Amino acid sequence: MKTKVLFHSLVSDKYSVAWKFVFWANCALLLYLTLSPDVYHRPTFSNVDKVYHFIGFSTFTVLLAFAFPNLKLTIVFILGLILGGLVEFTQQFVPHRNASIGDFLADFAGIAIAIGLVVFIRRKVT
Repeated sequence: MKTKVLFHSLVSDKYSVAWKFVFWANCALLLYLTLSPDVYHRPTFSNVDKVYHFIGFSTFTVLLAFAFPNLKLTIVFILGLILGGLVEFTQQFVPHRNASIGDFLADFAGIAIAIGLVVFIRRKVT
């Protein structure tokens, strides 16, 4: 019961502006990290960038669902896929970056898992 009250208070209008701020700040960070030619990371294992894409797009999806709770999850899913596709398309024009179907699949997996998590949370608290 306390979980339901906590969740409903966190997605209430009282916190709406805060969720939107966190969402847009996350969008800016996501775009910077995926499209900046100067971002360097030391690979700890091969294909570590797939993990980064998964984390980035799952976070994007969860925050989008919380920032705009009236948005249907199919729209959230489609917006995530569009952003992932646009990032991959744009990366081919950025120095030291390249487009990758593997990165897009990691984006897709992050979005899909996040949608499942949001559905689970919504069902658990309603």
